[in-house]
Amino acid sequence: MSHRHRSLLVVTLVCACLAPVSAQRFAGRVLEVTDGDTVIVARGRGQVTVRLFGIDAPEGTQPYGAESTAALSRLVMGKVVDVDMKDIDQYGRLVATVSVGGADVNEALVRAGAAWHYTRYSDSARLAAAEREARAARRGLWQSASPKAPWLFRSGAAERPATGPFHGNRESKVLHAPGCQHYNCKNCTVTFATVAQAQAAGFRLHAQCVKG
Repeated sequence: MSHRHRSLLVVTLVCACLAPVSAQRFAGRVLEVTDGDTVIVARGRGQVTVRLFGIDAPEGTQPYGAESTAALSRLVMGKVVDVDMKDIDQYGRLVATVSVGGADVNEALVRAGAAWHYTRYSDSARLAAAEREARAARRGLWQSASPKAPWLFRSGAAERPATGPFHGNRESKVLHAPGCQHYNCKNCTVTFATVAQAQAAGFRLHAQCVKG
């Protein structure tokens, strides 16, 4: 192999190794805060929905749900944030750690008592310590004597029979029932009278709030 070909091969391999890493991180301005753990961020000429990794905020209809959303808004709304992607969830959202000026927003929310450490998906020692601190200081949602974890709240909602009208997300093809967190989302513009109609049209049930 010639020196020129060897050099090209090295450059190609280096680029191949670096590309996936750089693709997982980007900076963008927060355009909208949809709830206490989800934001919409500008990326390139478009926008993406980012679900904050390792935390779970109270649902909008739960106690402290509105306060949690307001806490996240104060931290990031209109600001340029750094997004460190971890995964893509079943709804097509980027699951990521978000930071502003080097400060970890996910951790800040847990420390303020605005969100729980989501131990089902995260074993972060920092998030665990932040939650212990918030509990001990009775911050935010921990002011309640017995706050209900949002994943248990959603599980309870899933046990109720779903009745329409249902809203289907035209992009993700996920079906939402009245009471679902994202029932009135921007892309939830397809309406169905029954679950059967939605399934026949190719929509799948929201795993946490629609019982078929």
